[in-house]
Amino acid sequence: RVVGNDSGEKVSILAGTLARLDRDAPSYSSRGFNDFNTFYLQAASGTKGGSSGSPVIDIHGRAIGLNAGSKTKTASAFFLPLDRVVRALKICKSCYSCDEASGKITWVAPDIPRGDLQATFLFKGFDEVKRLGVRSETEAMVRSHKRQKKETVGMLVVDSRVPKGPSDGKLEPGDVLVEINGVTVTHFLDLEDILDSHVNREVSVSVARGNEMLTYSIKVEDLHRVTPNRFLESSGGSIHALSYQQARNFSTPTGQVYVADPGYMLSRAGIPKHSVILGVKGQATPDLDTLARVISTIPTGAQVPVQYRVFSDRFRKRQTLIYVDRKWYGPPTIWSRDDAVGSWHQTKIFPYEGDSEMQGVEEGKGVNASNDASSTKIETNGMNGQSPPDDPKEVIARSLVLVDVEVPEVALADGVHSKSFTGNGVLVYQDETIGLILVDRNT
Repeated sequence: RVVGNDSGEKVSILAGTLARLDRDAPSYSSRGFNDFNTFYLQAASGTKGGSSGSPVIDIHGRAIGLNAGSKTKTASAFFLPLDRVVRALKICKSCYSCDEASGKITWVAPDIPRGDLQATFLFKGFDEVKRLGVRSETEAMVRSHKRQKKETVGMLVVDSRVPKGPSDGKLEPGDVLVEINGVTVTHFLDLEDILDSHVNREVSVSVARGNEMLTYSIKVEDLHRVTPNRFLESSGGSIHALSYQQARNFSTPTGQVYVADPGYMLSRAGIPKHSVILGVKGQATPDLDTLARVISTIPTGAQVPVQYRVFSDRFRKRQTLIYVDRKWYGPPTIWSRDDAVGSWHQTKIFPYEGDSEMQGVEEGKGVNASNDASSTKIETNGMNGQSPPDDPKEVIARSLVLVDVEVPEVALADGVHSKSFTGNGVLVYQDETIGLILVDRNT
């Protein structure tokens, strides 16, 4: 039974029948999150949206998995096994303590080791690995290895690896995994157990490549290190280091400056989501701090060249001009995740480093765009310095404005269905320091 909120219905209980215990991880999106290096349980239960993360209960009332996804055109559902979830839960429980005398509760942020070779494996049956060149004696040795008193029916095969990762130049697609540190590995749980216990240490990996048996020493990558825990907020956009997930999707090295959300400034320049920024103003930007530091040296109103690359055309570097506008947005800010309290905090702000900020390239042109509110003016179709017209219709026409609202990621409240809103407004008040515009509630 799946106990969830199927299609938004509260506490819906759906029946199902397990069909497979060793299904490959489902692929949800070519540009989003996909699980890998694990088996999934496949069942016929027909779950829909709303039940993701719900517990899967067996006939004895025991939780055996988490509902993870489904196929919309069939009744197939996919459940994540709980083996590694239970491990993480035990580590979390060990970080909690309560003093019986005083009742004081102590909670320490857990450190759950996660290791990875930056390589994706798939489970293949013996008939398939034979075609990859696995010798008969290797097959016999692997078949003699029984996991939990059960005979194995296949082996793990390298499907891909991330460029410049620990496995790059060593493992190749089509390699068949035989042993790690002298232990036969034919199941994803065994692979995860070894890697999680050897983070930042080297392991000996033996693979069958054709008729050869090759052994490599590979350092186990800390999975938390290649998972972004900080991002740069600039002009309504979000930029962070390229995650391991997206590096797998696009077959590119991790850590590059990745545009998760272009926001106002980058979208105005035509830089789309899923881009990698290579340089700004002729300076290379290999990381977030460098990018923020370069942007902080550019005055408001200036146009500077930006070099970037999109993954749909990754072999060509593109160039465009961005227009720096700080009138409506604060300085570039780096936010970091605090795992102890489960929130994000400002950790570094990059204010403008110049003497003054003037819009326009030529002296005397443009409007002062400093953060001082007293220097900001609202212009409405040339009304400033002119007497209002006598025709009421003309007054109303000159007071109509178009309002575009971009809600920053950090201010996006629960229940807000979008971060971009557009609507009409009416200027109801204006003086030297403030202007008030009346809009409808949907804007």
